[in-house]
Amino acid sequence: MKTLEIPKLPGLKVGSSKYKGKEYFYIQTYTHHYDKEKKRSIRDSQKTVGTIKDNCKYGEIVFKQEFIDLYPELNNFRVFKTEQGLEFKPIQDEEEELYLKIVKESKFKKLHGGANFAINKAMAELCVGDALKAVFNKYNRHLKIASLIHYLVLKQTPVMHYYQPFAKSHFLPWGKTLNDGQINALLKTIDHNDIMNFFVEQNRALYRKYGSDFFKGMFVALDSTSISTYSNKLSLPEYGYNKDGDKLKQVNYLMVCNQATGIPLFIKAYKGNVIDVVTVNNLLSDLKILFSKVSKNLHDDLQPELTFVTDRGYDSNENLLNLILNEHHFVMRSKMSSKWVKDIVDEAIHDLNDPNKYNLFFGQYMDTKKVVYKYDDYPILGKNRRYKAEKELYVHIYFDKKVYRDSEDVLLFNVTNACKTYKEKVSEIISKKGKLSLEEKLAINIGQQQIFIDKYCVFDGNGELKINNEKLKEVLKYKGIMVLISDNVADAEYAYFAYSQRRKVESSFQILKSTLNFNRLYVSNDQVFYGRLLCQFIATSIMTFFAYNIRKYEQSVESSQDKIKLDNYSLCRVIEELDTIMITSFKNRFYFDEISGKNISLYKALGVSSPQSLYKYEEGPIEDIEEDPYENNLNDIDMNLFDEVL
Repeated sequence: MKTLEIPKLPGLKVGSSKYKGKEYFYIQTYTHHYDKEKKRSIRDSQKTVGTIKDNCKYGEIVFKQEFIDLYPELNNFRVFKTEQGLEFKPIQDEEEELYLKIVKESKFKKLHGGANFAINKAMAELCVGDALKAVFNKYNRHLKIASLIHYLVLKQTPVMHYYQPFAKSHFLPWGKTLNDGQINALLKTIDHNDIMNFFVEQNRALYRKYGSDFFKGMFVALDSTSISTYSNKLSLPEYGYNKDGDKLKQVNYLMVCNQATGIPLFIKAYKGNVIDVVTVNNLLSDLKILFSKVSKNLHDDLQPELTFVTDRGYDSNENLLNLILNEHHFVMRSKMSSKWVKDIVDEAIHDLNDPNKYNLFFGQYMDTKKVVYKYDDYPILGKNRRYKAEKELYVHIYFDKKVYRDSEDVLLFNVTNACKTYKEKVSEIISKKGKLSLEEKLAINIGQQQIFIDKYCVFDGNGELKINNEKLKEVLKYKGIMVLISDNVADAEYAYFAYSQRRKVESSFQILKSTLNFNRLYVSNDQVFYGRLLCQFIATSIMTFFAYNIRKYEQSVESSQDKIKLDNYSLCRVIEELDTIMITSFKNRFYFDEISGKNISLYKALGVSSPQSLYKYEEGPIEDIEEDPYENNLNDIDMNLFDEVL
């Protein structure tokens, strides 16, 4: 049996021309480049290499001899141009009855695919894939962006320079490699409006998947962080309160996250000199616009019932008023800077040691006071407030005696140690100079410890240094006390649980900065900033989703049955373990390596199913692919293997 191999030809197109009213069709090779000014692909050159018989658009091709000399395999075939592309038919040798088998050149690839499978499943659960496809489907940008996200999660670096070799060894949604210029061009196409549309589509997909009940009674954590940068060409970085202690300009990130599922619903970036407390008003406006767009085409006026859970950084009378006027619920930790809050705490502080108020589960004393909060329901800028509207609020007061004692021990140690150092210095001076006057004693300075002498000590009538007990009591008065203010959570225990759950957002930012190493922007200009922001946010969402599911799995009965101790694994190590699972692609199918019992448990811990043994996919015609100005060559299109997931 003779074996023939179909030649791999360069990109070909059909050209046509008219002469004396008659149309002629021919086959051409071509080259092109992307024109940045015209923002479209420009053809550089083209060369005719053959004609189509009978002057028809489709039919047998007669190649020029010089082209056949370049691809001598063409001597074994008759080549036809059809609607589906090129069709190769072997030339039969009539004298010898040969049975011919045509073998199309196939790429046999062995790639890393186990972790990629888990990432795509996470994208599906978070409805990220649906949102990417809805917003960035032109030129297959959703597949390319998804592939960049795979890189960020697996390589744990925001430096895109190493993407090209990574893409060659991993099974990605977009199978072709992208060089630095193509990645840069792709990120430049993403702007602030695209990010807002992404969240609209993501929340719309969540609505379709889980229904309107998903947004009812939802507790959302609100938190922010700062990312430092060395760049002087970005518009958002400013000097502000840097949460990492860097003496650099920064951009602030704000995240809104569903506390029950760990799914982030919204993120925004704002100037680095804007403090947390003033961001709430604009955030509520953004969310109002967001959910009004989500409602469009859903035949449902989606009015999410959100309860915002915030820390002390967002405590202000203005934010309290904004949440009430926008009809949002809240569990807000108070800084106790407002007089009305302090007055309530002062009234309850003596009862906080009552054993009847001790909560065994949380190990704290708890008390709740119901108050009537008066506010202006129609505030007008420049006019005095009219506090005629009323709303019932619950002020939950918590006292942790251990925190109080620890604070007391630290303060007493520092003060008494400072007193000891001071007296030793006084004795040393007296031994040299003799008796000291009160003025001379006051002039003595013991360096860094002097602050404790100045704040917490006094001199008695005999000129002796004494600790001021009233000053200590004043400082320790509110130690160990936490206050949560809520309009809809009447139970102190439930309010405390809701507040403790907001740590998921803090852990998300920890993942953003530490696990994924996004503690720097690695962006030099505004053109690619929002593209980077979107990719980094989605990568963080995926890792948060995995971390949330691991914690949930560790507490389940299934975890003990699987006999795997995940506390020995970091999240990154779980991902790296799954990344060792290889996938083999050949012809029109691909299959994973055997999945061992341990790896099945790791997939389960991440909250996704393990890969099936075999998947089939169809190869699409090149003519169906829209030309992409950000690609140098689209003639070798890789199939969308993850369409089911993305």
